[in-house]
This record gives sequence, C-alpha cells and structure tokens, in this order.
Amino acid sequence: MLLFGHTGITLGVAWVARGLARRASPFDRLLRHAQDGVRTAPGAIAPSRRLPYPALLAGSLLPDIVDKLGYLVFRDLFTASRTIGHSLVFSLVLLLAGWLLHRRGTSWLIVLSLASLGHLVLDEMWQQLGTLFWPLLGWGFDRLELEEWFPTLWLRLGNIKVLVPELVGVAIILALVVGGLWAHRARVGPGERS
Repeated sequence: MLLFGHTGITLGVAWVARGLARRASPFDRLLRHAQDGVRTAPGAIAPSRRLPYPALLAGSLLPDIVDKLGYLVFRDLFTASRTIGHSLVFSLVLLLAGWLLHRRGTSWLIVLSLASLGHLVLDEMWQQLGTLFWPLLGWGFDRLELEEWFPTLWLRLGNIKVLVPELVGVAIILALVVGGLWAHRARVGPGERS
C-alpha cells in the first residue's frame, strides 16, 4: 500500500468510529481532546468536533517513515525496509507513551499510536511474523530491499491489492475535503468570508 491508502483509510476509519461513538464515549473524547491540543483534565470533553488530522496522518505513515529513514541512514543496522517501525513492540511502546501522556492531559500521542497500529493492519503484517513479533521470533527482519522497491513504486499500482486501497484512500480524502468545505460554507453562509 502507498501514501493515499494509508492516510485515506486511516482518516475514514477514524471518521466512522467517531460517528459510531459520538455521544460522550471515551473514543470521541480522546479524538476531540487530541484535536484541540490543549491540556485539560483527562476525562474532560474538548469542544472541537474535528478529527485530530495531524496525529492521524503522522501515525498512518509513521512506520514507513521510521523504517525507510532508518534503512537509508543506517544500512548496516537496518537490513530491510520493514523493520522496527513495523513491529508490535514499536507500536506498543508508542501506545504506552501515549497512555502516560493522556493521563497528564494530552491525547495526541495515543491517537498517533493507534493510527500507527492501523498501518500494520493495512500492511498485512501478519504475513511477516518475523518483523511483526520482533524480537520475540529472533533479531532478524524479513527482507525487502529498497533498491528493488523504489524504482518499481508506480508499477505497483498495476497490482489490485495496491490499486484498490489507493483509490479508496483518495475517495475518502476527497469526501472529507468536500464535506469539510460544504460544512464550512453552511456555517459561514453564502457570500460571507471566514
């Protein structure tokens, strides 16, 4: 999966989850609290109705960012393009840090860590158990060389398992943008400036 599949599907899942759990649920409080980026009491409901887009977008791409940068900078240590960032230990450490930060009144890191966990699901990491359960199944990672990956990046769109999530992601992003513009126009009114 490429850029739009990860970001669009993550935003869509968060939007649906917020809609299903809208009325004062813990998930909705967490999302609203993370979007505001303010320090309030851990159980308080923040006034924002928007999704925490920065945390969701960063989390949806974080495993790839960590692993690709690690591979490019530390080639001797990172022997593949899916390594620590695509492991459960990475996501669980992020989740624990997010939970600790949430207890202090800030929720953005827990949202980022949940989006990072979603990335592992979208990448079907259960097919690479050596990487997913690193270091429990050994210290090595399943190999995927970047030299082979980058030049064939756009050719991957011919694969239905890549093309469909990318198209779904683009559709979700467009729907959220158009829906946001429509909602903004309804709040401001025709002919008024914001």
